[in-house]
Amino acid sequence: MGRILVIDDEPALRRILSLMVAIDGHDAIEAETVEEAQAALERWHFDLVLTDHRLRDGTGLEVVAAAHSADPTLPVVLVTAYASRGTAAAGRQAGAFDVVAKPFELRTIQAVIARAVRSTAGC
Repeated sequence: MGRILVIDDEPALRRILSLMVAIDGHDAIEAETVEEAQAALERWHFDLVLTDHRLRDGTGLEVVAAAHSADPTLPVVLVTAYASRGTAAAGRQAGAFDVVAKPFELRTIQAVIARAVRSTAGC
């Protein structure tokens, strides 16, 4: 299937998301910070980026910008524990494919990931 960049500064959640992505047949590359995400985006091609909104050294909006700088068609799913209309609007305005509020059910994030990967199939 595809390669997915999973970015979260909480190691346990990052690992759970990476395992879920792998179970669904994708390769997961993990990053903890915006800086690590930018390095990964320069090194590999990704089919999707899944990022937390609040990271130790920046925000998921910076990740959206970096991802779209690498590939303007790359879908980015923004995950946030600080969900509000403003956060969702800012994420979509920045170009996020979707904004998912924490806590979430794994099947919800799996459905969003599947939809995002399908959206770029054949591009």
